[in-house]
Amino acid sequence: MQISKEDQELHNKMLRSWVNTLKNNGYTDFYVALPEFSAPKKIGKHIPDFTAKAPDGNSIGEVKTCNDIDNDHTKEQLMDYSKTGSKVLLLVPESCLKLAQQKTNEWKLDNVKIWHKPKI
Repeated sequence: MQISKEDQELHNKMLRSWVNTLKNNGYTDFYVALPEFSAPKKIGKHIPDFTAKAPDGNSIGEVKTCNDIDNDHTKEQLMDYSKTGSKVLLLVPESCLKLAQQKTNEWKLDNVKIWHKPKI
């Protein structure tokens, strides 16, 4: 799936910000899909944006821009990650929070916790 340069830059900026926030909240052992980190391992058919140890267990995180929420690829990713028993986190821009909630409900992914990022 091809995404625009602008969406990729926003995605990476959101991911870096999220990792910093999680580190400040006690998350450790990060594997992140950014050049300055070790890459996460494949889960099912997909590589998540990050994996980490949370204070209460393992977490798998995925960052989505508004243009990348409503598609089969995102659905498949979240379904694969949900099968692991780890906490699944989805970070989206605040402007598309309702869309993310609608899609995870439609896909019956009640175990995915959605976070939103105010404008960066």
